[in-house]
Amino acid sequence: MESEDLEELLESVFDLEEDDWHEIYAAEGTPLPSQLRWIANEGSYVVKDQILAILSPLHEDEQTSDHKYVTCVEENESDVTNDKGVQCLNADEFDLSGKNGNCSNMEIDLVSASNVDNNYEDISANLSTKKPDNLLLRSTVSGKLHRLVPNLAEIKTKSDILGRIESSECNHEVVIHGLCVYCSTLVNPPKEDDYDIDQSDPKRRCGSFDQVVPGFITNDSAMRINSSLAYDMEYNEILKVLQKRKLCLVLDLDNTLLHASSQKLPSDVYVDEIDFLSKDADIFKDVQYNDDEGTLKLRKKFESSIIQTMVYNESETMCCKSYFKLRPGVFKFLKEMSAKFELYLFTMGTKQHASSSLKILDPKRIYFGNRIFCRNDSRSSMKSLDRIFPKHKNLVLIVDDTEHVWTCNLGLIKIHPYFFFPDLSYLQFQDIRTLTRISAALQAPGTYSNFVWHMLEEKISEKTDSTNADKNDEQLKDGDGFLIPSAIKRKIINYNNLFISNERPSNIYINPINELSEKSSNTQDNHNSTELFKKVYVRDNDAQLLNISELLEKVHSMYYDEFDRVVDGFSTDSIAVEYNTSSYDEPTSKNISHEGNSKYKQSYSLDMVKQLLDTKTLPEAGTILQDIRKNVMSKVCLYANPRDFTCPKTGRIVDFLAHSDFGQWASKFGAKITISFDESVTHYLCNNPHNDEIQFKHNAKKVHVKWLEAVLYTWKLVEEDKFNASNWSDPIRSFWDLL
Repeated sequence: MESEDLEELLESVFDLEEDDWHEIYAAEGTPLPSQLRWIANEGSYVVKDQILAILSPLHEDEQTSDHKYVTCVEENESDVTNDKGVQCLNADEFDLSGKNGNCSNMEIDLVSASNVDNNYEDISANLSTKKPDNLLLRSTVSGKLHRLVPNLAEIKTKSDILGRIESSECNHEVVIHGLCVYCSTLVNPPKEDDYDIDQSDPKRRCGSFDQVVPGFITNDSAMRINSSLAYDMEYNEILKVLQKRKLCLVLDLDNTLLHASSQKLPSDVYVDEIDFLSKDADIFKDVQYNDDEGTLKLRKKFESSIIQTMVYNESETMCCKSYFKLRPGVFKFLKEMSAKFELYLFTMGTKQHASSSLKILDPKRIYFGNRIFCRNDSRSSMKSLDRIFPKHKNLVLIVDDTEHVWTCNLGLIKIHPYFFFPDLSYLQFQDIRTLTRISAALQAPGTYSNFVWHMLEEKISEKTDSTNADKNDEQLKDGDGFLIPSAIKRKIINYNNLFISNERPSNIYINPINELSEKSSNTQDNHNSTELFKKVYVRDNDAQLLNISELLEKVHSMYYDEFDRVVDGFSTDSIAVEYNTSSYDEPTSKNISHEGNSKYKQSYSLDMVKQLLDTKTLPEAGTILQDIRKNVMSKVCLYANPRDFTCPKTGRIVDFLAHSDFGQWASKFGAKITISFDESVTHYLCNNPHNDEIQFKHNAKKVHVKWLEAVLYTWKLVEEDKFNASNWSDPIRSFWDLL
């Protein structure tokens, strides 16, 4: 292309002031004709004196033979090495005359700089020859490069305009460890609040902050991306997820997928234990992924056992023993959900803890890949979806046992906190606003150990119905005022304000075990000292992941039914738009057809996704979830027996449903709450029938608070008759035992 034609083209395409453009020409003294090899990409930001291209002379005569270079190095620059430390030498350093051998098909062996021997000084002396700078095409200013000549083009005249640079300041699109990858400028990190912004607030949307850390690209918080670029990439990521007919599922780790503890389970609780670091654990190598009959048996044993491993403790700077108990059905859950969701893991635990857990849950990273976020990735004590998707959360759902740690919990599915090891620390923080978690912690199977249970009784006995106890003692006297002997007293089952019974279920024990050896037990002297005690075996009937799987599949199905209806509303012209990707991604086909649904054959594009998001017509998974939730208890009106719920500190009666998180979640599920017992009441919460003073005049169903737990965590109106405490002859540990 002639220079005159290039100038006409530039005038027609670019409408900028002349001072904003700087033309690029071949350097003085460049041998012509030469072939142009671009180094800098079209549209990339370049800095002053940056090498943009290399010119290679096309005539091999005596005048140009001195300019044959593999790589050109200036005299004042350091040796050029590639990313493996290999030096790139110019052709002058090699014998091309053929005097020392046949060089017609000569291949140059590049020697690693670390392997150069004592002859390095002789070699460096040869490298000191001055290299011509006229073969290097350099930038005269900093700005955006527009290449006007294609790669490998032949340059014939020095007046040819090879490109132009739009003078501008770098906008630091990608920053790693505070250094811009384009201009190498040190960029000050944003404030801590900038990492956890709430994009639902219009004042804090795109443009309010220069950089974000998008988790869908990387989980490394050291990498920050310009917000405009990140949002463009987010559109592309959403399209990819839609192509796969998937949604995004963010999973919590602790008390959601497993329970971890630094303390071993009490010795009187019967549970198998597996040393995960021993050779014997190799048989469980593929239980996470395979589904054959033999593997399923091993998986069941693996999930029901205590897993012992080592975890690095940052505070103590050493590895410590840690014990894990997997939630029942966790491997089946991960495998089934990975088919319909892009799985993310977001935990407030340490990176080392998350890594140790994933060696058990997903050692090959098939389910989670690198989509792992931990405490260090959150600049505050809160979790935020902005860390993963800075702008659009339409496809995102969350599964977590704690709701208050999320800045935005629109798509949150709160599940029953999974506890297996005993933890009595929750007794110190008896906050009625977190009663769902406290109650779950005290229902852990490890709490029913003989050692732990009596400690629990001592701590809560002082604050549990002392008045009722005195009343019961008075009632258990004969006509002459003498107390009835305790051997024939009928123990009254009583649930305290934390929903823990004063008795353990009778079915938690296994056969008594003689702790003395057979030899000592046969000795007459020791016969009377033989101690028998009962081992505790608490069946883990937790079925939370099974129930949540059904709910997630329902949301997924409803989402794409609605998505298909929205897409059908678009005209063919607005949909069949070419899929133009940004420079960070490879282009795909013009039309992207849907393969997941045989009934849906309409193709869609990136432009369509942008239009759906910008017009807020793309369905939101969180909104669909809310619609399902508020209909679960829409026909339920709750009233709680006030005598069952007292303040643990003062002993005064409190309005349980009005102040506890049980009542708050019941309202989110659509239930109505009343403070007076009238005909509108459909369900009467009564934990202790002996404290009941309500006279039923209509068909309200009497249920234990565990019925409310079961509804909140299964998202179903479960059968009420099973949860009438008047029919219980034995205390119930967990609502899962009744389902």
